[in-house]
Amino acid sequence: MRRLSSALPALLGVLSLLPASAELLPVWTFAPVGEQFDGSVGVADLTGDGAPEIVATTIQGAVIALNAQGGELWRWRQPDPISVSPTIAEAMASSPGPEVLVITNTGRVYCLNGGNGEILWLDSLSSSITWGAAGIAAADLDRDGNLEFVMADAAGEVSAKRGDGAELWTHHEAGGLKSAPAVGDLDGDGNLEVLFAGEAAPLLCLSHDGKPLWRMAGGTPGGGAPLLCDLDGDSLPEILGGTGDTLYAAGHDGVVKWSAPLSGALDSGVSAADLDGDGKPEVIAADLEGGVAVFGADGSPRWTANVEARTRRSPTVADLDGDGSPEVLVAGYSGQIHVFKATGALADRVALGGPCNASAAVVRLADGGPLTVLCPTVTGTLYAHQWPGSDGGDILFPEYRFNAERTGEVRWAARKPGVRLVKMDTGRAHVGRNELAVVVENPDGEALTVALEVTQNGRPARKETASSAKEIRAVLAYVIGARGEADLRFTCAVLRDGAEVLRQERALKAAPFSSELAEAGLAVARIADHAKSLPPDIAPALEKEALYWQARLPGLRERAALTALLSAQELYVLGRDLDEARAAAGRMAAVAAKRAETGAPLAVCAANPWATFAGTDELAEGRWTGPEVAVAAFSGEIESAALNVFNLSSAALTVRVDAGPLKDPEGAEAPKTALIAREAVAVPTQLSDTVADAIPRLGEGRTLVVPALDARQLFFEVDTAGLAPGDWTAEIRLRGLDVAGTEAKAVLKLTVWPPTLPEKRTLGLCHWGYVGSSLIKEHPEEALADQVRHGTTVFVCLHPPKAAFDADGNLTGPLDFAEHDAYLDAHAKHGLMLFYTYDSAIKGPAEKFSEPWNKAHVAYLRAWVEHLKARGMTYDDWALYTIDEPGLRPGLVDIHVNLGKLAREADPEIRVYTDPVGDASLDDLRAMLPVTDLWCPHRNGIVNKPDPEKFALIQNAGGTVFTYECQDNVKHRSPLGYYRGQAWLCWHHQLKAMGFWTYCTSQYDPWFNNGESEYLLIYPGDAVVSSKRWHAVRDGSEDHAMLTALRAAADAAEAAGKTPDAVAEARALLGERAGEVARFCGLDEDGELPGPGGVTAQRVIEDRRWQTIQTLRADMARLLDALK
Repeated sequence: MRRLSSALPALLGVLSLLPASAELLPVWTFAPVGEQFDGSVGVADLTGDGAPEIVATTIQGAVIALNAQGGELWRWRQPDPISVSPTIAEAMASSPGPEVLVITNTGRVYCLNGGNGEILWLDSLSSSITWGAAGIAAADLDRDGNLEFVMADAAGEVSAKRGDGAELWTHHEAGGLKSAPAVGDLDGDGNLEVLFAGEAAPLLCLSHDGKPLWRMAGGTPGGGAPLLCDLDGDSLPEILGGTGDTLYAAGHDGVVKWSAPLSGALDSGVSAADLDGDGKPEVIAADLEGGVAVFGADGSPRWTANVEARTRRSPTVADLDGDGSPEVLVAGYSGQIHVFKATGALADRVALGGPCNASAAVVRLADGGPLTVLCPTVTGTLYAHQWPGSDGGDILFPEYRFNAERTGEVRWAARKPGVRLVKMDTGRAHVGRNELAVVVENPDGEALTVALEVTQNGRPARKETASSAKEIRAVLAYVIGARGEADLRFTCAVLRDGAEVLRQERALKAAPFSSELAEAGLAVARIADHAKSLPPDIAPALEKEALYWQARLPGLRERAALTALLSAQELYVLGRDLDEARAAAGRMAAVAAKRAETGAPLAVCAANPWATFAGTDELAEGRWTGPEVAVAAFSGEIESAALNVFNLSSAALTVRVDAGPLKDPEGAEAPKTALIAREAVAVPTQLSDTVADAIPRLGEGRTLVVPALDARQLFFEVDTAGLAPGDWTAEIRLRGLDVAGTEAKAVLKLTVWPPTLPEKRTLGLCHWGYVGSSLIKEHPEEALADQVRHGTTVFVCLHPPKAAFDADGNLTGPLDFAEHDAYLDAHAKHGLMLFYTYDSAIKGPAEKFSEPWNKAHVAYLRAWVEHLKARGMTYDDWALYTIDEPGLRPGLVDIHVNLGKLAREADPEIRVYTDPVGDASLDDLRAMLPVTDLWCPHRNGIVNKPDPEKFALIQNAGGTVFTYECQDNVKHRSPLGYYRGQAWLCWHHQLKAMGFWTYCTSQYDPWFNNGESEYLLIYPGDAVVSSKRWHAVRDGSEDHAMLTALRAAADAAEAAGKTPDAVAEARALLGERAGEVARFCGLDEDGELPGPGGVTAQRVIEDRRWQTIQTLRADMARLLDALK
């Protein structure tokens, strides 16, 4: 971070333009000459202007007050060291405003006027204090409406003083005391109790008037300061503290309710906050060995982390980036602020100028302004950081001991359900297209309107989104020009019945390309900073990268300063060059940061298997979840998972992958076929870019090559067939084929839910896979097995029986069934046969639809039907496929009608199939009605059309209804929307089959960009090479089967009059909630292809979709269990 200081003057002016990113950025520093900080800051309104000020104490004996900009307001000094944090409270009626209380290492207590620093009174304790291990708490001990102060020294004297310094009471504790106090009403009697950690007993409890109530029995004395927090919701606080290497939670009588091991002893590094939004607090402990551990309110472990060196003070908790989920900040002797997401993922690691003995306080220094993180260091600098582009959200644990009164009692309120703006992202302020994006929490599903407005240089643009969804997302695009500064104001208003429920506004001024330059400059500075501390297998590459961009950036800045004079082509080239700089430097900075965090050249983390793999952009985008891969499946299902593998060194690395076997808790092993490892291989697309879509199995050696400073993705196929319900675990071990023996490990945790996938598919699947004329024609058996395994139940047969007729329309011989029967022998047992091109299989001297041809055709169909009956096939097993896509060209509807009439004449029981497109008119469809039994309307052209008239006509016709889609550019299409989502769309409309063009039918090799439109679901290889999209199709088919099972269970329970609550919840899932997933299939605003935000935004969409599907599936499993 020291390298950053030289760049700060150029960067600070544009930090306010940056959007919410994955890092804290410095906004100011305060470094008074000759002073060192060894305690946390205090924050309070000292001057009565409604804005908070900052108070810091120094080892050299000074007390310093600062304004919100880091400017000094006053400084007061005495000769003794101060190693504890100041207490700020309004306790003296004779002195307006709050007072600042400090205790020196020699035991002297000073009370200062908060407004000007003048001394109000002085007192002394009986002895000195232990360095950094004391404090003053302000609380109304005697219930007279005025605050008193309570403190203790190392000799064991506890002193309670009135606001004017007069003694209230004292208590002497043998053995001494060495902690800050905690004050709260432990037993609900209205009187406060006072707690200290002691040298003779782990914990001492005094009454409000100084009488000993109890001492904790057992444990190791000398633990850190206790903290009070209501963990169990009974309105009485539990006591949190440390004894030895153990965290404990005790009741009001000191009896331990639960305890948990830590990696080291505790000082005062305990805090509590609701991290996961469930209305219950989590307990966060940072110990003296650099460990961080998070526990549930009942002591159950949540996650752990390491912050590299000892931590003495409490972590703080706040929603820094405004996404509705809090971050945990831990500062300590590592000289870093570690910022963790609520899940434990590391969001940032901010370098300070030296070690820190303080909490990283989080405060909103201006009303409506952003959150600021304040952290002083022992080396004498107070740092202020902000999360750019976001004003942040709730502050759950603001500072050391929770508040400036230092009571050590957490007073938090569970979030009340209600309409809430959980995210307002104003975009990155780049030249070109940006987006104002908001997320509104609407827990009661009210009918709301979200009105967004962006005013640029006085010109407003507005968009309204009406919704009753429980989470409403709204986006308004805006464009920043390259010729001059943009003065922007952003507004989000939420309205209920026309009345405003909430409103938030933001403003910024954006000079052309200033944000791009700032992002690139910060990334380069971070690369250079990491290069100085990382090992030689990566440092030279980082230095080279930093030098390259340090040489290029000045020229880019010069060009950006002249945008008003550049031509349109020159502006385009400048924008392209800056995009390259941002992306390349950002990737390398992220790689360097991850190497610094992990300390290893090989790193792995679980990934969303359906989001487009981004290589090291995954790190730059903050897509890091840790090495635990979680999979959940119904018994008999096949599910997918992914693991990203990062090479954080400057040499290519070949790793051998050992995956599995899966084992149950007793050690029993699953078959090897239960876990198949594949590599997600990037292939070129018709848009001349690449997508990691093909997923061939790993080769004979199970090796994976990961280029230098790059990443690859492993894709796992998990087959639960034959596995008992319950938990299964597999170790995934990656070992480098290098001399150093580089290694990384992950764990795959599989939960097999007891409900079983039905053996028979409930949703048909057709994909026009003409294997015999494709690039996999040498592998017909493997191709058929693959199709069936993925749920194919509708096969288009291009092998009708052959026949001939004479001029009178008489058949001249028996029908030739050789090819026809060979096809049926292989395929008929797997599903429905659609006989296509049969009208071309009869040859004779008359034209099609002439009288002789019609006569021959009817006879041909009758003979064919008899043959099918002889084979044991019923009319339900097959249908005639007259012509492809009626409505696509003139005359096709007529062909379908004419062939249909002939089929009716030959045998009224023959079923006729058609797949009309959107260009077929209503009149066309009405003409087709009498001769059509199986309808397969085009999804985009008919099913998803806003005008439902055509689709309604088909649905009401009384036949069986499928749907299909045949869009190109398939490698970019959403696996969860376009593919898996089609099964949910079929469920939503109660359709019987889904379809995609095409499994394999093409003369072009899909491994390459052939300059043609792309449609294929698989790739040719030694046999069939699957794609992610093909796996998503199978998963959709399985989803449909389990939805069907849930409906049957709900019907049975309802008929029996059982579990009405579960029945009602199941009906809601099968209806409205399933409809939400159906909308992924071409009906929501997110679409099926990357939009203006590119694949980066598409990854976020796929994350959101995947979370929705996972949640629904877990609820299905729970409800099936409840309804059984």
